[in-house]
Amino acid sequence: MKKEIQILFVGLFSTLFIPLNSLYAFDIAEWFILTPGSEWHYTGTDVPYGAEGKDFTWKIPAEKKDMGNGIMATFIESVTDDVQDPTNHDGEYWYTDTEGNLYYCGFHKETTDQSMLAQDVIFDEPLLFGYKGLQIRDTVTATANGKIKTTFMGEMNTVFKSEITYLEIIPQVQTPLGMFKNVLRMRISINMTMYTVFGQPIEGTPATSEMWLKQGTGMILHDQDGGTEPDQAKNTAINRGRVGSTVIDP
Repeated sequence: MKKEIQILFVGLFSTLFIPLNSLYAFDIAEWFILTPGSEWHYTGTDVPYGAEGKDFTWKIPAEKKDMGNGIMATFIESVTDDVQDPTNHDGEYWYTDTEGNLYYCGFHKETTDQSMLAQDVIFDEPLLFGYKGLQIRDTVTATANGKIKTTFMGEMNTVFKSEITYLEIIPQVQTPLGMFKNVLRMRISINMTMYTVFGQPIEGTPATSEMWLKQGTGMILHDQDGGTEPDQAKNTAINRGRVGSTVIDP
C-alpha cells in the first residue's frame, strides 16, 4: 500500500491543540536546522499532488561562506536525483546569530538559464526569517538589496522583499519516512523587483511556498505552490535523512 502524506486533525487532538497554537512560543533555530553534515532526501513520488521526478537531497557541507561583517553563512545545497535537472547544485545561504535570529543571506545558481547567469547573489543585509520567542500567526517581514546578473540586460540592482508567516502547529503529519508529531507549518513569500540602468522597475514573479518543520529534524514536507492552489501543489516529503551523524527516525 502506498504511503501517503496525511495531515490529521482528529477530534480530541484538534481540541487539545487550540491553546497550543494560540500560546506556543518557539525558537526558529531549533526547527530550521543548520547542522554541518546534515542531509535530507525528499521525494514527490507516491504522495498526494507530488512533484514527480523532482526528488532531491538537501546537503549542508562543513565549510561556511564568509559574507563579511562577521557573518559566516551555512550553505544548503540542493542535489537533484536527475543530474540533468537545471536546478542541480543550486543552493541558499543561511545564518543564525548568537541570539537565535535566522537570516537568509542569498542564493547560489549553478547553471546559466534563459534569464539568469550562473552566480552567487548575496544581499547587502540578510533577510530576517525568524527569531527566539516566535508565536503561531506571527509574521516576519524584511527587505534587502542585491545585484543579479541577467542574460538579457546585464547586471541589475534588485530589491527583495520577504514575508514569513508561522501558521500553525499540526498534531500529526504522515510522510514516506513515518509519522511526525507537533509539526510547524510556515508560509514563505518572496518578491523581487529588478531595476534597469534607467531606473525602470521590472517586477519578478512572486515566489510562495510552504514548509512543514519538525523540531530538531528540519523540513519534512515542502509545497512549492504555497497552498494557494491545492489541486496544483507540488509536494515533496522526506523519505530518509540525518541531522549531523544522527539518522532521522520519527
